[in-house]
Amino acid sequence: MGTKPPASDPPKPRLAEAKRDKQDDGIVQAVIYPAIGIARVGSSDGAFGLPPWVDPQAVLPWRRWAVTVAVVAAICLGYMWCLKKAAEPMPVEPMSGSTRTIHQLAQKVDEMRGLESFELIIENAPERREIAARLRQKWLGINALVKAAVAAMPEEQDQIILKALALSLDGSRQVQQRMIEQMATAALDRNAVAKARVMFSGESMQHYKAMLKLLERWTVLHDK
Repeated sequence: MGTKPPASDPPKPRLAEAKRDKQDDGIVQAVIYPAIGIARVGSSDGAFGLPPWVDPQAVLPWRRWAVTVAVVAAICLGYMWCLKKAAEPMPVEPMSGSTRTIHQLAQKVDEMRGLESFELIIENAPERREIAARLRQKWLGINALVKAAVAAMPEEQDQIILKALALSLDGSRQVQQRMIEQMATAALDRNAVAKARVMFSGESMQHYKAMLKLLERWTVLHDK
């Protein structure tokens, strides 16, 4: 099978534009292109039909202004939304009767412990007597809460914890009484304050920790 000779230039150069016998007045092709508008191919004397010319520098400042306004508006709306959410109250789950009692007991036990430490640093006798009276009232309030819980919660596990709590509370009150008696003799006995502080950091601390552990155990029991 023979092969074709390689392509070569024609002996005479082609004309750049073919000669026309007459003027072509017909439109060869018309299209709508979204980016530039209407394009026309055919009998145009100059060039393709283009949309009106718009100077981009004249439009640019308005675009910048519009973008700036949009950004500022979005920031303000977001800030207002955050303020609205921050002002809304946090949802709080209602506490059961046992949980409320545990919180009250834990608060009162901590307050009683604080009064005991305050008793050790007061030098004025009338003020110490006032602190001693407040300690007694605090102990009576805790004792009343424990007794009310014993009557309201007949479950076995609750009864075990509450009885142990009552025992620790009684032991704590006995140590308080001895501490108060020691502090009452501080004017006559130089070692009275030191003895009271030993009881505070020893027996009183043991009863305090025991009550906190019982309350924590009680909390775990009712969180199940």
